[in-house]
Amino acid sequence: MCDARKWWRNMAERPETQEKRKVILRAATEVFGEKGATKGTLEDIAEKVGMTRAGVLHHFGSKDNLLLQTVIYRDSVDLEDYPEDMARGGMPEDGAITFRHLIKTAKANEARPGLVKAFIAFCADSIREDSPAYDYFVSRYRNLRRMLEKALRIMADELGKSVDDATICNTAMSILAVMDGLQIQWMLDPDAIGLAEETERAIKLMLAGALDLNDEERDAIL
Repeated sequence: MCDARKWWRNMAERPETQEKRKVILRAATEVFGEKGATKGTLEDIAEKVGMTRAGVLHHFGSKDNLLLQTVIYRDSVDLEDYPEDMARGGMPEDGAITFRHLIKTAKANEARPGLVKAFIAFCADSIREDSPAYDYFVSRYRNLRRMLEKALRIMADELGKSVDDATICNTAMSILAVMDGLQIQWMLDPDAIGLAEETERAIKLMLAGALDLNDEERDAIL
């Protein structure tokens, strides 16, 4: 498998290639999202962007690396509809926006099962320190935990609730863990699980527990 970290550094030094790479990644998002990593081919992607298979490989090195970069690209695109201050690493005044965005992402994922499957596979592989996805997923989860912790603190302040740091941290970790677990169950049995619906239900239950909300407050929180 191509070393994605080395490849990314090399490509970042060539700004003239960035737009072409984005075009390829958009096409790969469609192909892998619809067909999955096995059935979606480099030829399919090359045809969409008017290139040859070799041309696609020139930009990404291997199909495995293209798939990983597509998963990373999906994450970046999912952040594009965040408020501008959040895209720069800040937080909105309304803490609930972050949790609504998680639900919106789950809804979007229902239409791209191929990418969800790729995400799960790369995430599982990333527990190896020599995995090309290791650095990305370590950083990803650290950033997400931090983002959810900040959002939860904002919500607590908005509601006049006193929530200790341990509860804040544990709730953030639990929300991410449940979301990942729901994705796996949904991939295994999609007819039995509504990914967005169950994600919303789980997030509301965990927020209610952390913020000590009654049933009416829980239902209205998001």
